[in-house]
Order: sequence, then structure tokens, then C-alpha cells
Amino acid sequence: MRTYDRAMYQRIQKAWRDFGHEWHAARLAAAERGFPLPPEGSGEDDRDDAEPSQRAIIWRALDWRPTETLGYIKRSSSWSQVVGLIIGSEARLREDAALREKDADWERRDDVGPRQATATIAAILRRIGESMP
Repeated sequence: MRTYDRAMYQRIQKAWRDFGHEWHAARLAAAERGFPLPPEGSGEDDRDDAEPSQRAIIWRALDWRPTETLGYIKRSSSWSQVVGLIIGSEARLREDAALREKDADWERRDDVGPRQATATIAAILRRIGESMP
């Protein structure tokens, strides 16, 4: 457990004042890792802004993937590192989604319906001189 002098403790308390109870686990994990001050940004910041704040990025990640995000905090030594891990994870998720969509397109393209299958089998049988039952 880390200890702080009174001035630092008051600074930390003041900095976290406008963060809700939803941040409690993240706040504790960050303090244990040595970065007791909150991420930069305000409560009005939006993750979809052109240049979102640390707070906006981390908030969305905590909301969508809380366990994974807390793991990032527990492995990091700054909010900047946490943001980097979140952005990297989101990029991998987007790549995986794109690959899954590409795979689904291929499967749809190769999907043969019953009529087409019957017609194909009939054509093959005609070529070899047999008839369908």
C-alpha cells in the first residue's frame, strides 16, 4: 500500500471529485500501481470525438469491457499506458470483426441452395448418362 502526505492526499481527493462511483475499482487499481490521480479529461468528453480524452477512452472501455480494462490498469504504470492498451485492443477487435465478415461473405457465396444443388446433380448425372430417381 502506498502512502501520501496530506497535501498530495487532498490533491488526489479533489481531482477525483467529479468521478462517479463507477470509477471506484479503476481508481483503487491505479493507486496501487502508483498513479493515484485520475485520467485527463472531463465528464463531458466523448469517446467519438476526433481526439478523445483519456477519461473518455477509459470510461467507454470500463463500460463495455470492465474486467479487461481493470486488467490493463493493473498491468500499467500510467493512464497513458492504459489508453494504449485499450486502443490496441479495439484495433484487434475491429480486425477480427472484419475477418469474420469476410469469412461470412465467402460462406454465403459458397452456400448452395436446394434448387441449385438439385440442378447441379441433375446436370452431372446427365453428363454421365444416368437419371435422377
